[in-house]
Amino acid sequence: MKIRLLLVFFLALSFVEINAQAVSRGVEVSKKKLEVGIYPNPATSSFKLTCPIPIVKIEIYNMIGKRVKSMLNKNLNYFDVSDLRNGIYLVRVLDNNYKSIKVLRLGISNQGP
Repeated sequence: MKIRLLLVFFLALSFVEINAQAVSRGVEVSKKKLEVGIYPNPATSSFKLTCPIPIVKIEIYNMIGKRVKSMLNKNLNYFDVSDLRNGIYLVRVLDNNYKSIKVLRLGISNQGP
């Protein structure tokens, strides 16, 4: 009985150690910053995103958190915002798994009235 208990304890300890190593490696990876660029900023009618991984979709939110626009990436990372009012928005960038990879601030300054 004691041997079984020691064996189970040893296996559980090994499992915890392996999981801790995997988590620590994951933390190290997530510490690296993903360089996502947005220009021009402020935008007038459109903007471009630069990213080392494929962008599938973006979502644009106003400053109170309401989603005001959602777009699939159909035009080589160029996105039209000519229909949005002047102001500051948050752009959520989604990868091919539809997971958020970055949230950026975007100013819109349309030249119109």
